[in-house]
Amino acid sequence: ILESELDPIDLYPGYDIYHLVNANISIDRVLVMRRYASRLVITLHDLIAYENPSYFESGPEYVAYRHRLRLLVALSDVVLTISSQTLSDVVEQLELPERRCKLFPNPLLHLKPTSLPCSADESQYCLIVGTDFRHKHVPVTLEIFRDLVLPIRPGMRLRIAGPRVESGGTSHVIQAMLREDRELAAAVEILGPVSDERLYDLYQGAAFCFYLSLHEGFGYIPYEAAVYGCPTLVANTSVYSGCPESVAVPPFDCPQTKQALTNFLLDSSARQANLDFWLNRIYSDHQRDPGAELFEIYQDVLGAPRNYVSETLADVVASPVDGANSILAQSDLKRAVRSLSRRVLLAARRKARARLQRLTSGKSP
Repeated sequence: ILESELDPIDLYPGYDIYHLVNANISIDRVLVMRRYASRLVITLHDLIAYENPSYFESGPEYVAYRHRLRLLVALSDVVLTISSQTLSDVVEQLELPERRCKLFPNPLLHLKPTSLPCSADESQYCLIVGTDFRHKHVPVTLEIFRDLVLPIRPGMRLRIAGPRVESGGTSHVIQAMLREDRELAAAVEILGPVSDERLYDLYQGAAFCFYLSLHEGFGYIPYEAAVYGCPTLVANTSVYSGCPESVAVPPFDCPQTKQALTNFLLDSSARQANLDFWLNRIYSDHQRDPGAELFEIYQDVLGAPRNYVSETLADVVASPVDGANSILAQSDLKRAVRSLSRRVLLAARRKARARLQRLTSGKSP
């Protein structure tokens, strides 16, 4: 019904909240729901694509994505972020007031840690899981494996599981490294995309998992690996910046990283301490009540005045001002707001004052 050409208003009930759990949605659909929902909430997982033009096939696609995301945020009443790192990125990159941002970490209730012990000392491979996006730092991880791991454990292998991306990937760099270094090529196995069952088997058999990603919105892989008894060494950046040295290391060849890898390879207690760190985080998250947290957030959203600027923007996007084709064609969302006519801005201010008067008088808005 939402995507049909019909727009029968009587088919749409009134909603308290329309919650977008990701930003991959058309503006047209959001504008339809914005008309029938009292509040609009959007969850942002990260701003990695927003900050990386190389992850798009062309410059115009990148610019269009940035404009669409900024418009979605401007249309919303509240933005939920899945980590403190993402929240700070949203405030900084999208220039959003902190009062319109709320933290709601990804729940881990579905992860059920088993009684599997930490990977045995005789494990013959370590593991990389994920796509080949540049921020995943896979080529440098290969160098670390070659220069720091193989001298300690010459028989160790590295398995890479995950799909290639169409834009912004490093597969060509990885392949070039393997062509130039036969010894490294003999120790590396590229598996490509794998099924969940195959991935779980890989976790259980690995000595540890490399996850030296430079930027993560939440960082799920270490938790998933821990459920299957696999410790994970991460980069001390982004969401992992506060982790202890036994868990997070500088994502390059340096004495600290070398020492951590030496401990991982030669001391099973070091891997167990790392595994316990991730498991304790899962257990701690199991004490949460995500449903109650989200309900409280919804109550706060409904208790605050509606974002009147979003209504103005919705009107302009639906009916462009002064013959303009679309706000999305502008190079800056602020410029779009400044392009509004004085009549529209005055009307928006009158609506906001009227709502404020109703709120202060105790009447329901």
